[in-house]
Amino acid sequence: MQRIQPPEIKDRVSYIDTVSIWLPWTPPKELMAELGKRCGTAKIDWKAEPWPSPYRRRMQLHETMRSALRLLEKVFGEKSYLINEVHIALDLIVSRQQRERLEMFLDDHIVQRWHVGEVIYHKGTRYSNWRKWPNSQIVIYSDKPSKVTGQPCVHVEWRSRGSTKVRQLKVKSFSDLIMLDHREFWRRHFILEYVDVRSVGRQTAGLSKARKPERKILRGGFEYVCDRAIRAGNIVLRAEGLMFTKKPGWAQQIRDWANTVDWCHTPSIMKRMDNDAYLPEPSEYLAANKASL
Repeated sequence: MQRIQPPEIKDRVSYIDTVSIWLPWTPPKELMAELGKRCGTAKIDWKAEPWPSPYRRRMQLHETMRSALRLLEKVFGEKSYLINEVHIALDLIVSRQQRERLEMFLDDHIVQRWHVGEVIYHKGTRYSNWRKWPNSQIVIYSDKPSKVTGQPCVHVEWRSRGSTKVRQLKVKSFSDLIMLDHREFWRRHFILEYVDVRSVGRQTAGLSKARKPERKILRGGFEYVCDRAIRAGNIVLRAEGLMFTKKPGWAQQIRDWANTVDWCHTPSIMKRMDNDAYLPEPSEYLAANKASL
């Protein structure tokens, strides 16, 4: 079931937006100045870790360019460092008139597996769960132009915090960030789903898939087909307050609800949608990375 049809996407741009690195020593001012030229911002958090650790300073890079990552790879080499936060962004370029429509479509259908918390909006930005320091989070907004092309876009961002979550992305070093396959990353993390109301009704009422729809004849001789499974599914979703709710994250709400219900099999009621139209092109990005190494 879909409430909104997605608009046509003109282009898709994926890049590393933010990186945080713990260092055992304070980087020199010359390095920070050079990184500032290659990134949007580069700064040092002067607060040391509150627990015993060899890492004493945290470096934060925003709007991270590949040239900055190559510089860090060259400077640090085999030295010890820890990447503990990575934001990977995907800008979906659309016309100004279609930005809101695409954002509403993504709000309805984009989901995060192993989701904790509630989808919220804060100052026009959609957060898939708690706003402050979740381990993983999907962020969406459309009120700013693309940081790469300057065109109107819907900005989708996957945020991983903590060294464990970053390692789950197979990122341990700067070279891993440089050679990250963005298309494959978003294929695994840009998940669009819709609810199969018929499947909800079948599981609720115990209806067999092979059972034919029930036919009814109204007064006047008009005949119509009443699908009992769809009707039962609509009743269940309305009773749970999930039928076209005004809260953000419609598909995420239904997925979270299905995970808490014993009789409900989540994979059978949540159907995966094709995400190929939203994936960045692989060849140009990887070719540019390999040629510049």
